[in-house]
Amino acid sequence: QQHLAGELRALVAAQSESPEETTRIAANKEVLRNESTHNEPLVAWYDEALKRFPELRGVVVQPIEPGKFGGTSRSRFAAKNETGHELLQIDNREGADEDLLREMQAYPGAIARVAALLDMNPSEITTKKLQCFVMLHELGHTLDRTRNAQTPEEYERLRAEYKTQLASLPVPGIRASRLRVPGAREQILHEDPDILTRNGVTSYEELIYLQERAYRDLPKESYADQFAAAV
Repeated sequence: QQHLAGELRALVAAQSESPEETTRIAANKEVLRNESTHNEPLVAWYDEALKRFPELRGVVVQPIEPGKFGGTSRSRFAAKNETGHELLQIDNREGADEDLLREMQAYPGAIARVAALLDMNPSEITTKKLQCFVMLHELGHTLDRTRNAQTPEEYERLRAEYKTQLASLPVPGIRASRLRVPGAREQILHEDPDILTRNGVTSYEELIYLQERAYRDLPKESYADQFAAAV
């Protein structure tokens, strides 16, 4: 009965899709395909997300900005978002999924974490599965904001909460990826000589591991991970 009710809700939602949404969704799929059949899994999982969460019809999908990788998202109220909609940016150029896997492998436990969320063995996580997970993770962020940041004031409140969460990390205020930027190690250890001891580790690599694990456990990131796994 629950399954039937879910199917009926999806049917009603599909029937209420507006012409504007239909046009936007078609354009989003073309961005995800990027003229390559290799990217059809991205389109398929995007479709599945829309079926289960019709609120995502308002999201605009764009290619990711030069110099960035994987995926990212921005609120409709963000200064660098001129679309007027929740924005998802994805790196789906040729070979981007392989680059993403190599980047993720640089963080101990990152692939295992994704595998656990998907109830898979780490050896089953292919480059395309990982890329699809990242896309869904970012869609999870857009859903979070669609539901909880419907005004500029609510968006600013969420930003303030996120900054407070970041401040609780082993290296306060920054993401784990920033710890691998050239020169970051020297700067962090110079500015805070006791940071390794205080966090109970003996190496900078261990600190990165702690930072990544703590970052992924933040409520904002956990929400997006759980969304990706649920779809």
